[in-house]
Amino acid sequence: MLKLLQKIQQYQFFDTLKHTFNYFGAVLVIQGLSIVSLPIYTHYLDPASFAVVDAFMKVVSVLTILFTLNTHNAISRYYFEDKKDWQAFLGTSFVTAFSIFGFSSVILFFFKEQLLYYTTIPESLFVWIFPVVLANIVFAVFNQLFIARKESKKVSIGKIAFSYLRFIGAVTLLIYIGTSPSEERVVGDAIGSILIGLLMFASIFPYIKWTFVRAHLDYILRFSIPLIPYALSAFIINYFDFFMINFSEGNSDAGLYSFAYKIGLLFFGLDDALQSAAKVDFFKWMNAGQYDKIRGQVKSIFKFEMLGALFLIFFAYELGTLLSSKASFTEALHLVPILVMGYVFFALYQFYGRMIYFSKKTIYVSSVTVIAGLVNIALNAIFIPKYGFEAAAVTTVISYVLMIFLAWFVVVKILALPSTTDFWFTLKHLTGLLTFLAIGYWIMSLGLGFWWPILIKLGLFGIFSSIVFWDKIISLLSSKEA
Repeated sequence: MLKLLQKIQQYQFFDTLKHTFNYFGAVLVIQGLSIVSLPIYTHYLDPASFAVVDAFMKVVSVLTILFTLNTHNAISRYYFEDKKDWQAFLGTSFVTAFSIFGFSSVILFFFKEQLLYYTTIPESLFVWIFPVVLANIVFAVFNQLFIARKESKKVSIGKIAFSYLRFIGAVTLLIYIGTSPSEERVVGDAIGSILIGLLMFASIFPYIKWTFVRAHLDYILRFSIPLIPYALSAFIINYFDFFMINFSEGNSDAGLYSFAYKIGLLFFGLDDALQSAAKVDFFKWMNAGQYDKIRGQVKSIFKFEMLGALFLIFFAYELGTLLSSKASFTEALHLVPILVMGYVFFALYQFYGRMIYFSKKTIYVSSVTVIAGLVNIALNAIFIPKYGFEAAAVTTVISYVLMIFLAWFVVVKILALPSTTDFWFTLKHLTGLLTFLAIGYWIMSLGLGFWWPILIKLGLFGIFSSIVFWDKIISLLSSKEA
């Protein structure tokens, strides 16, 4: 066993995997909270109220970027420049972000009515937007700083605390007040966000050198401003779906789509954990021109993503049923496989996107996002009124596929950087994933009861895992025999 462990530790991907376990462990703990929170939330909130809460959260996500012009997003990139003045850069970033936030807040008051009308957010929740946006800014900086410093445990604990304090605040108000569930859910969540935001700022504070350096500001603006459309990509491609469904089809359909979307986010959590853990090595190898190591990293990440996608799609209905206390929410679970495949393509896009990010030519990242976003908006405008909220899931997949091809063109043809993604390797594993999904769905259609399909799907998952990691299994077995 000792020799086997030593062999595993020698793999290039082991250190990345170690940090991935920390990050994805936090994802699982946070999603474990969903087992408790979603049944509670769906007990107190109907689909329409659920949509109001989701609208508030999405507006806050967008304003976190717009209220600072995304200037806080350059921190991790500058850290990888490996310069000694990064603490002064951090101070300049905060001074800039807080100054723009104050100016933007004043402007928003003049457009208050328009914002409330188009987002269906109650007026009583408007004032809570500002402290939650501030908390989100601090949360984003906390993650950027400590991911770059490879302090994965601290990042994981911070993410867990951020989720659990928000949940405690929301549930406390829902239980003890219970007169306006959507508003109590938002306000309780906001109070939790503010508390953890203060704690995170206290953790960041010792690393800040409070100063303002013009050269740092120039770097921030050149890097961050062109990146705003990319930072808004989640809104352009995903959130816009929600708002269009909400405005066109009504709150109930928007709430159903949002519920299915949250189940699909489990795969995004896995991808985010893998990408976060791989980030430091990626920049190190890019700086050194060690592209073969990056190609090996990409293959390892994609293998784990294939396993995550198969497992989540296989058990989406069981998981969604477990997480909902009202049968009405399960009506949208048939969309989860499509949403997960959309995230699979987004994960593929990120292998190219991070190459553009490294080059600091962020205008190209934004160009890719804007083109894909406009296509998504056009497709939604055509198909949602005709086919309902189900069409939004399909248009999302199409948009992500388009982003892959656009990003590949930028990386290989415009920036002349080497491609680190093996097309045939990717195609082979995607084909394997779709084949096993087809087998699994055929078995589920046979009407074998409740437990047999679950056991068969677990068996298929085990076989697929063995095929994907067959080379590593043979290597480990041979080392064990030796």
